[in-house]
Amino acid sequence: MLGRATREAGAPASRERFWAGRTDVSYSPPAEIVGLHDSRPTLVQGVRLTPDLTVLLDVPALSGDDLAAIESAARPLVEELRRRGLIAGPDEAQDTSPALPRRSP
Repeated sequence: MLGRATREAGAPASRERFWAGRTDVSYSPPAEIVGLHDSRPTLVQGVRLTPDLTVLLDVPALSGDDLAAIESAARPLVEELRRRGLIAGPDEAQDTSPALPRRSP
């Protein structure tokens, strides 16, 4: 018959109207993942050098002196990336989204 799906040989009849049956909503306790709470997730600190360049460091905190040293040391890298066209130059249109904080609380 045209327009009706035919049941394949051996296919369960319940598949013809699978949406008509009730979903099993019985409760079962969640599976316990071994080692899940053994350690806290690692936090990283991010330093935004330009609107399109951020450095992530796996350290617990950064001081003002750290930020100044990173900015100074990164200046040649930023200039090279701009020269190569890998990041926007200071006069180019840049992302207008709100700037993220330079330092995590």
